Amino acid sequence: MSNWQFIIIIATFALSVFGFILTIFGAIRSLQASISEQFTAFRSEMKAEQARFESGLMAELTRVETGLKAELTRVETGLKAELTRVETGLKAELTKLETGLKAELTDSKLA
Repeated sequence: MSNWQFIIIIATFALSVFGFILTIFGAIRSLQASISEQFTAFRSEMKAEQARFESGLMAELTRVETGLKAELTRVETGLKAELTRVETGLKAELTKLETGLKAELTDSKLA
C-alpha cells in the first residue's frame, strides 16, 4: 500500500467521523427543538388551566360572599327584631313599675 492510499484511507475515516459527529449534533438540535416545542405547549396548557381555575375560584368566592351577605342581613334583621321586642317589653315593664310606684306614693300620701 502506498502513502497516498494510506492518506486517502485516513482522510476517509476522518471525514466519516466528522460526518457522524455532525449527524449527532443535528439529532441533538432536532431533539432540543422538539422538547422546546413540547414545553411551550405544556406551558400554554398550564396557563389556560390556571386561568380556568382562577375563574372558577372567583365565581365560587362571589357565590360564597353573596351567601354570607344574605345570611348576615338575615341575622341582623333578626337581632334588630329581637332588640325591638326586648326594648318594648322593658318599656312596658318600666311603665308598669312607674304606675305601681305612683299608686303606692298616692296611697302613702292619703294614709
